[in-house]
Amino acid sequence: MSSKTEPTNFADILELMADAVPDRPALVAPPVRLTYRELDERAERVARLLRAGGVRSGQHVGIYGTNRAEWVEAMLGCLKLRAVPINVNFRYVPAELRYLADNADLVALVVERRNLATVAAVLPDAPLLRLVVVLEDGTDEADDGGVGASGARVVGYEDDPVAVAGAVDADAGEAPVRGPRSSDDLFVLYTGGTTGLSKGVMWRHEDLFHAAIGRPLPDGSAPTGPRDLLAHTANPPLHYMVMAPLMHGAAEFSILIAFATAGTAILWCGRHFDADAVLRLAADERATSMTVVGDAMARPIADALASAPDRYDLSGLLALANTGAPMTSQVRADLAAALPRVFLLDNYGASELGHNGNEAGERRVFQLTADTLVLDENLEPVPPGSPTPGRIGRRGPIPLGYYKDEEKTASTFLYDARGVRWVVPGERAPVGGGGPQRRGGRRRPRAAQPARGPPPGAAPAGPGADPGRGRGAVRPAGLPRHQPAAGGQAL
Repeated sequence: MSSKTEPTNFADILELMADAVPDRPALVAPPVRLTYRELDERAERVARLLRAGGVRSGQHVGIYGTNRAEWVEAMLGCLKLRAVPINVNFRYVPAELRYLADNADLVALVVERRNLATVAAVLPDAPLLRLVVVLEDGTDEADDGGVGASGARVVGYEDDPVAVAGAVDADAGEAPVRGPRSSDDLFVLYTGGTTGLSKGVMWRHEDLFHAAIGRPLPDGSAPTGPRDLLAHTANPPLHYMVMAPLMHGAAEFSILIAFATAGTAILWCGRHFDADAVLRLAADERATSMTVVGDAMARPIADALASAPDRYDLSGLLALANTGAPMTSQVRADLAAALPRVFLLDNYGASELGHNGNEAGERRVFQLTADTLVLDENLEPVPPGSPTPGRIGRRGPIPLGYYKDEEKTASTFLYDARGVRWVVPGERAPVGGGGPQRRGGRRRPRAAQPARGPPPGAAPAGPGADPGRGRGAVRPAGLPRHQPAAGGQAL
């Protein structure tokens, strides 16, 4: 077992897997395929490129683009450097990007060429943002959108880190970035801002691992540190189909889960959702789990399966999870008819909460993890059957707060009378029997009997928090150390 003093850090986890199973497929992002060794090497090169451009540990780097292998490489490269990757909505207009660059204190931006004009409009108001790393995307390579005249340093994503560093600081581009890291390194997830301005939720790596990423080991025990995760390498890899945009936490967390279980992440890289193409990719890559975001994805998939039931070989699929938005009963029923042997999961969580529970099968009730409760105004558990709903809160592994927003942090992260710290984002729910309620389009889950567990061998269904909607999800198997307590609350 791992030492209790061993740091839990996502960059360390990638490197452990690269050393243990270097030739195992880690990422499929058509047309790119990378083994763990190749992904580690690519992320290492990105880390050296950023360092050569002046990025240092603890600084924030935005990633502004659509799903592609380089998005994952850039995120991992930041983590290797102990810098902080910041998810940027690729649909942002200048005013939105200007706010994020300022609020997140971005010092560098990895950006697709098609977005350079937006970046150029923002740079005069972003004095900290001095490095722009350009991802080629098929648009005119001669068009820099005006960024070149801004005074910021502009380099290509594939540029040689040694050349970028120059003779003055050659070690920055050449020296390896592997070295001691900390459980306290930050992972900052920006919400979508659908109820106000986007906020950066600050997670320590260790807390995020236990709240949303870690999964049971093959023997059912809980990992105590990264080296325990090597037990997953003894089994064939699970194949996680990631369909949501990487600008959302649901996708980022799914990627991290895949690597933490020595699995293979299969990334949908189309600029628009295409159910037929998604299902063909899932069939070709023998996906064991898929994650949809409400009816917007689930309805087209159900329709495609119904129109051509024999077109897609999904015999390897074990679980299909819903995250980030409600799935209607009819769509769920259509998926169940099309995929009778696949376990259907509906999940509950948020950017500030991680994984908090799930509903499964036809139960349509959420069972909470042991450290998540419905609380009254005094932060005491709401008793089952109470006519008064409470607020959903979590204790234990929770974020540090919101980046540069002390007022919002103080109103969301609260201490009860016993000195226990809770995160209480504000979602309200009753506790009692029955199924979920929906008011104003938002799910109002209720407590009932514990939800049915997943079938033996079911793959973790890509989890996470969906900052685009302020809600999210994780695989219902959850974390062993945060399983629902017997007789505990359910949503």
